[in-house]
Amino acid sequence: MEKYKLNINKLGGENNFIKIPIGHDFSPMDNSEIAENQFLNNAIDEAINPVDDYEKVKFYPSNGINEIIIQLYNFDNTPLYYGDTVPTSTFNLGYSNDDIKFLRNRFKNSFIKLNFYDSPNPSDKRLVFQQIIYNQLNEDQRDGNKNLLPVATMPITYRIVDPITKILGISEGYYLYWLKNPSTPYPKRFYMTATYNNASDGIVTPLIAYDSTDILTNPTIYNPNIPINLLNSYNSINYLLSSINNNNVYTITSLDTALPTSTNYRTINVTGNTLTIKLYPIRVT
Repeated sequence: MEKYKLNINKLGGENNFIKIPIGHDFSPMDNSEIAENQFLNNAIDEAINPVDDYEKVKFYPSNGINEIIIQLYNFDNTPLYYGDTVPTSTFNLGYSNDDIKFLRNRFKNSFIKLNFYDSPNPSDKRLVFQQIIYNQLNEDQRDGNKNLLPVATMPITYRIVDPITKILGISEGYYLYWLKNPSTPYPKRFYMTATYNNASDGIVTPLIAYDSTDILTNPTIYNPNIPINLLNSYNSINYLLSSINNNNVYTITSLDTALPTSTNYRTINVTGNTLTIKLYPIRVT
């Protein structure tokens, strides 16, 4: 590299100039220009959060469903009751008649939680949102005279209804809320897993929409356990959200391909405008 020394005392003289050709290639001595012109701009872009539209819209059940009933069952399709205790149940409820009558905290603060994930794979799924539905006292828990049933025969059910067309029940959980303009277009699929959260003992019990006795190749043999290698195939319920011309609906499906002999094995069924989900405590081997 050539070096030049300039005598500042002669800068005002004639012909004191240096010719620099237009096509001369400039080679910087360090990376300051690259840092300022390239790296800095990239760093700024990475530091600024992308502009996402987080506006949410309301999704309602498809096919005219105006009532969703969630029922808790023991294995072998045996209903669970609020008075059940070990060993007649796979988890301890044991509420007393006074717990129900006086709505004590141990009863009214217990709930089922519905967890919605973006994937059924436990290794990479992310929690998207949750719904909490507290213990209820509806027509399912009363006799023909509207009196509360004894806890020994009071079924554990949750009646989720359309707040516009139905009176009995609660509307919490009837609608789903998700992005109006998600990064990937609709339809979108979520995977729901359920738990029972008992305020009396703090125990959280996983639930599954499947009676494990149905997976047997020989249905006459009783076995309440699900093989551990099949648990992930049965653990979640599929929710499909669709949005077409501002018509936002979701479908709860019982269809799946985990079983080679059946594509409809979830304990989910539709009668008229009512969709019923039976949930069972998980038992694995």
